[in-house]
Amino acid sequence: MVKAIPRVLGRIIWPALVTSIVVLAIYVSGGRVLMAALPGLQQQMIQALSQQLPFRVSVGAVVGRMDGFSPRIELRD
Repeated sequence: MVKAIPRVLGRIIWPALVTSIVVLAIYVSGGRVLMAALPGLQQQMIQALSQQLPFRVSVGAVVGRMDGFSPRIELRD
């Protein structure tokens, strides 16, 4: 009985660990791809901001990067 507990835990923990690592890798890779595509979406972002804010919005550059596991979007100028 006692020997069966580690086997059962091993069957549960290892697949969960591998799955979480794969999901994390997909999240980071997808985030990097999306951050690289941000400069192409600059006009759409300016239009969306102009609709939300009561003043005119002007953006010189949109820069996206992954800061650890968090995406960061910078609007410059």
